[in-house]
Amino acid sequence: MIKKITIEEFEKLLIHSHCKEFRDAYQRDFFRDMMLNGKPDFVEVDTDILNLARQKLEEIEQEKRLLSETARLNNLGIKYEKEGDIDKAIHAYEENINLGYPATHAFERLRILYRRLGDNNNMKRVLKRYAEVFGCDNQWVEAQYNRYKKKGCPN
Repeated sequence: MIKKITIEEFEKLLIHSHCKEFRDAYQRDFFRDMMLNGKPDFVEVDTDILNLARQKLEEIEQEKRLLSETARLNNLGIKYEKEGDIDKAIHAYEENINLGYPATHAFERLRILYRRLGDNNNMKRVLKRYAEVFGCDNQWVEAQYNRYKKKGCPN
């Protein structure tokens, strides 16, 4: 089935969706037609390919939102640590690891903060969450836990 979309959406999908199927189907013909006939107001595209490109674009935009929120929460945690407000720093970093974005800063800071507080249970929980996000196995979690526990947790 064919659907008409605006030239603005077409260009956004062509440039930002990184959808190979969309580019392969329309890029060459579109630019050739545009050179011959000028820029159209609408473009006709196959709905299956359109839906695929829209889905890929949404995934990319979601990834950007997660990265932005991860950076914001990391910066907030750093700010609170500098101010000496460890509880607020922990809260910001905990929110961060719950997002599930594969960035290590919040995991490392939580591990360090919980180790300093002597909180083995939370340190192990953070290591398990790290393993979920980064694809590590239980042996890795146990090895890291034992390594960090020796570095300073009294329990």
